[in-house]
Amino acid sequence: MHVRRTGWHGMNRQATLAHGRRMLASLDATMLGTDAAEVSVVDLLNGYAGELAIDFCLGQGNADVAAAVVRRAAV
Repeated sequence: MHVRRTGWHGMNRQATLAHGRRMLASLDATMLGTDAAEVSVVDLLNGYAGELAIDFCLGQGNADVAAAVVRRAAV
């Protein structure tokens, strides 16, 4: 419970709004990155969800970690 209570201190309105903006920007980049080509929606959204989870847990600038998680999950 102590860890849970401590973690909630970082969850405030500003942090949530900032993460939400990054989520939308990431979705736009993900969709634009398809170049309107036919894609596997499951693969596309798995990568997107991995990026969001890493961004939420570790913060911005961890795209390499997200890519590694996606590769590992595929294995």
